[in-house]
Amino acid sequence: MEGSQKPSRMTRRVFIALSGSAAAVTVVAVRSPSAPAQTAPAAAPTKGVELKFAMVAGYKADGTRSILPKFEQASGIKVVQDDLPYAPLHEKLALALSGKTKAYDVFFCDEGYVPQLAAYLYPLEQLIKRDKLDVQDFVPITMQAGQWKGKQVSLPMDSNVPFLFYRKDLLQAKGLKTPDTWQEVMETAKSSPIPVRRSGVGPSVASATSRSPRSC
Repeated sequence: MEGSQKPSRMTRRVFIALSGSAAAVTVVAVRSPSAPAQTAPAAAPTKGVELKFAMVAGYKADGTRSILPKFEQASGIKVVQDDLPYAPLHEKLALALSGKTKAYDVFFCDEGYVPQLAAYLYPLEQLIKRDKLDVQDFVPITMQAGQWKGKQVSLPMDSNVPFLFYRKDLLQAKGLKTPDTWQEVMETAKSSPIPVRRSGVGPSVASATSRSPRSC
């Protein structure tokens, strides 16, 4: 709010979600797990608002920090970024959210943590509609990764992009079809007559959030 008037905690957090995502900062806004569903509030003046933002340390944190001055100048919002190593970041988030400490307003997390933290995340559909965010800018599967029980609770920032590498000549020689799904990958690996030392699936090329492998 303008001047010394402070916005309510919920109002501030509701506003943050798309303010952050529009600046490519992060994708998650926090709410109380007991809070009822709300319609999106009208966009409020942001001068004097301070956001506490948890980010994984390293080059990604360097990237978000580098764009904060432009975001702050354009919005009037002050962002306090807390850089934490990967494991401590998620541990601290889980403790802060479950303990209702209000330590963070916005944070970065992997898609795999969305179900665990979903009870504390604010649904974004009304905000997306209100602020006319073009979700077509995102790959559809990355938007789905941020959904929980039919609600969009996060937006993608830098999603994983897995690749499936395979020997096309070996598959053709054995009359095997190139797999298009992970189920087909497993079936191909099991049915392949290729010697054991050359068969199998390497887990390092798999991603828990991907559903449709593609060949290179």
